[in-house]
Amino acid sequence: MPDWLAKTRRRARARAVLISVAVALLPLFLACPIALSEAQRDLQGDVSEAAHSAISQIGHILEAARVVAAQAAPFVGTPCPQVETELRRLTVAAALVRSTNLVQNGDIYCASVDGAVSAPEEPERYADGRLRLMARNLATPRSPVLIYRLRTAAGSVLVGIAGEHLRDVLQLVGRGHMGARAAIGDLEIDQAGSVSTKSTNPPAGRTIARAQSGVFPIIVETTADDNEVWRYFSDKYASILVLMGLLSAIAGVASYRGMLRGFAPSRELLRALEADEILPYYQPIFYAGTGEIYGVEVLMRWKSPVDGLIPADHFIPFAEENGLIVPMTNYIAQRCQRELIAVQGLMPHNFRVSINISAKHLKTSEIINLCQDLISSVFTTKIIVVLEMVEREQLIVDQEMQQHIEKLRELGVEFALDDFGTGYSGLSYVQSMRFDTLKVDKIFVRGCDEPNSVPLQILTNIVDLSHRFKMRTVAEGVETAAQRDVLVRLGIDCLQGYLLGRPGPLEELSALLESGRR
Repeated sequence: MPDWLAKTRRRARARAVLISVAVALLPLFLACPIALSEAQRDLQGDVSEAAHSAISQIGHILEAARVVAAQAAPFVGTPCPQVETELRRLTVAAALVRSTNLVQNGDIYCASVDGAVSAPEEPERYADGRLRLMARNLATPRSPVLIYRLRTAAGSVLVGIAGEHLRDVLQLVGRGHMGARAAIGDLEIDQAGSVSTKSTNPPAGRTIARAQSGVFPIIVETTADDNEVWRYFSDKYASILVLMGLLSAIAGVASYRGMLRGFAPSRELLRALEADEILPYYQPIFYAGTGEIYGVEVLMRWKSPVDGLIPADHFIPFAEENGLIVPMTNYIAQRCQRELIAVQGLMPHNFRVSINISAKHLKTSEIINLCQDLISSVFTTKIIVVLEMVEREQLIVDQEMQQHIEKLRELGVEFALDDFGTGYSGLSYVQSMRFDTLKVDKIFVRGCDEPNSVPLQILTNIVDLSHRFKMRTVAEGVETAAQRDVLVRLGIDCLQGYLLGRPGPLEELSALLESGRR
């Protein structure tokens, strides 16, 4: 939970306690046996639901691997130099897949990461001949990997999935208070991403649920400490206890719970908008080759009078969940419109101003009006508006949205795909949107300066993909000179990161534009 939300929630809770504790204390102890029994049932239900949710999500991940394996199956038996490029394309196009390997006569002879190789397949180590969990392999020496195996007439296809995906699913379904682990064959992986021999003894003192996939040989076990029942007891059944109390106590508890329900992150964000506490910060982007400034990305910052400067990733998720992301984007764009007039004369030709939008924004005509206002009042023909789509949102381009996109392109607006390689996008997604720019996520920039590293291989494939589709590439999260040098050598067009320039207010942008270079 972000600090600002935790602090605000604590203040709201403290006010509620001061008002209602005198009349709310006694009824909390009434009807305890009934409420405790219901809490235990709810805990068991949540633990079971978490196990089945994990199985479902892991099934989706494995289904993506199965699709890639089916697409690569016709290549089995073909010499590696003839199919190596296509293997890499299939791997890059599938967001959840780490590697794709071809096997013939029990020998792994072609890999999407390393090209021609030779390694034993070891089919006996695969559960049901299809799945194998490994603590590490040559492609991922520091992290676990789950391998899906598809048998063909000519051999087999091995599709590697990063263990981080399993770990993330297990962490997500755990909700912070449950344990979760997935077992494949004789091994299992836990929420920390550690692989160990599967335990046969159930943990003592814990509520347990298990779920088994009907399609793949995998079992998920979720557990919760038996003491968690007391948290369920206090969170869910206070109202039952209140009804058993005195009328005055009922009123006190009702007021307490009502005050707690009255607090919501969305209200605090609305208050911040009304108080002009949400500010635009500008992070510069530079041409990789020349070092000249390419443009800026507009980022949100919350300047709270109590908690100080709050980064966007601490409050944007709450804005998205509560339907506030569109009005917040409109607000920050209008704020930019007022601010950038002061530095418009310093901006070079084709200077790009990137604004992050959600998929929901493209479904309304508001975004067209917003861009028209920006272009007519501030952004002359030498300045280009870029709308950055966040890849963690799944975007289905229907006819109405396509019309909005075409109108925006007629205005000269460009589109960029942010955090490429981490979310929903695939090759068809990139083609349907016709993005002008791919922004490579910082997780691929980290470690790219290590020779023969997986991030380096992925970056190479992304650059190749962008060139094929005539898209620019922007590498995010550049923090070291070594990373910068590798990215320039790979042919990345533009760079963004703390090494080159941190996000800052308009005054810092103005000083940078006057200098003209990083």
